[in-house]
Amino acid sequence: LVAMGWDLLIPVALSFAAAARSVLHFFQLEVRCPTLHTALAELKKIELITKGNGILERRLPSKKREMIERIEEAILSNYNHLAESALEYVRAEEGLRRDKAKKED
Repeated sequence: LVAMGWDLLIPVALSFAAAARSVLHFFQLEVRCPTLHTALAELKKIELITKGNGILERRLPSKKREMIERIEEAILSNYNHLAESALEYVRAEEGLRRDKAKKED
């Protein structure tokens, strides 16, 4: 930016970068996006299989049960992954607090 004579915009660019980084961290998008993508891919597979089945197969209770179980598994795997990452974050923060308390003693 300095080379183009826009040196006054450097603080603005840095503040936007910091704001974007904090939004990513706050919403845990780095963790959530891959898990959401995986769940969405699984749901699309289920949809394709269901559309490929005939009308009689779709009405079978066993097929309905199988479809519901796969959908629930895809959705719950997303939430399980989010819960695991939240627990890891809490454990890391607790470890940092303990280390800080030990240093102060």
